[in-house]
Amino acid sequence: MRQITRTTNQKSSAIVRILVSLPLLGIGIQHLIGTAPLEPILRGAGIPFPELNNVIGTGAEILAGALLITGFFARAGAALTIPTMAMALYAHAVYDWADEPPVILPITLILGSLYVIWKGAGAWSLDLRYSKKTAA
Repeated sequence: MRQITRTTNQKSSAIVRILVSLPLLGIGIQHLIGTAPLEPILRGAGIPFPELNNVIGTGAEILAGALLITGFFARAGAALTIPTMAMALYAHAVYDWADEPPVILPITLILGSLYVIWKGAGAWSLDLRYSKKTAA
């Protein structure tokens, strides 16, 4: 438990964490409310079980974004981001959809997530607050 929440008061880690969380939350909410439906993208990319993966993918995006923006188990949120964005990269490679975001977005989110896994949540995070309480 301590290892996954261990972090320092680095502002750079916090900035990366927050910047990774915002597109995850924004796009995840768009998938959830239907303004940018995920299921047709999954179906077009040939992903098996598009109905089920729609629910799983949307939930993973929102959960990862929420964990990252709050800094609560941020490493877990970052780890959840990587396979989600790997699927987005695959969809970019095999299917063109109308409002397709730039391919650099999933790549950037993967790199940012790797940084959060390496450094931790940083300043302004619940992980830091928890780390301070357990150290005292």
